[in-house]
Amino acid sequence: MVMHLRTKMGVSSLMLGLLLPALGACGEEGKDGKGPDKAAYEAAATVMKEPVAMMSAFKPHLDLPKLEGEYTPKDNRNDLDTASYYAANAIRHVANDARQKASRSDSVVAKELAAPMTEVAKACATPDGKEDVDKCKASLDALDKALADASTKAEAAGAAALPRIGDAAIDDKAKEEVALFIEAKGPNKGEKALLDAMKDTGKTPKDLLDGCEATMTELDGVIMKLERKPEDLKKVAIVHKEKVKSWCVRMKDMATILEALEGPCADKADTDECKQMCAKARRRLSQGTVAAAFEKLKKVRKDVCEDEEE
Repeated sequence: MVMHLRTKMGVSSLMLGLLLPALGACGEEGKDGKGPDKAAYEAAATVMKEPVAMMSAFKPHLDLPKLEGEYTPKDNRNDLDTASYYAANAIRHVANDARQKASRSDSVVAKELAAPMTEVAKACATPDGKEDVDKCKASLDALDKALADASTKAEAAGAAALPRIGDAAIDDKAKEEVALFIEAKGPNKGEKALLDAMKDTGKTPKDLLDGCEATMTELDGVIMKLERKPEDLKKVAIVHKEKVKSWCVRMKDMATILEALEGPCADKADTDECKQMCAKARRRLSQGTVAAAFEKLKKVRKDVCEDEEE
């Protein structure tokens, strides 16, 4: 019995002795004794691959687009902020998960990268303003620097470079994940056509209103598609729809005013109804013409409402 126990203990000790070096390989020094070995870098690269791809896919959406051009709507800051904040929180979620996996990894390199991942998770959480979004971007830059430093050391150890924050890291899975967000924030096909029509001097008010109707249908379809998705993603689509709707309300109002001033009010500008239309025209024009098709309203108002007080 004692012999049997000793034999079992001897075998167990032998197996443990063989197993421990393998378990510790990812954290041991290289052959030169100056740093982690090749296996440690390879293990870290595996841990970093998916989160870096996801963060790289969402990072460009932290920046607000440049709203250039006379007829490009510029009063949609809430809409754009909502999308930017969603991107930041998506990055925060990915970074937090990566931090946990890196901390539990046997690779000392992965464990070291848990620290900059933690900073990303902190900096990108629930942003409230441009300053917070800038902090999120700065934390990603710091993470990328840590990945670059680790990559240099990995290559020196004979391992492949670690993934870096950028387009090159984005894989098919990350593209698929960000695709729904891009659809929610827009613009999609119908809305792009409407935005182009708003700049086109050859389009009529009716063309624009038809475009608005098509775009609203498109946006309703996007929201329906997101019915079973997270609430914060649906919020991106809903806020965006409300903003586009506000453009269309303005265009419909201007189309009504233009139709009245060119029609019944052309010869009856002194009626109460036409005076109201002249006042509405002045108010709407003070907010901008919204689309090229309504530039003519300036001249029509001047001709028809010549007695209106400025």
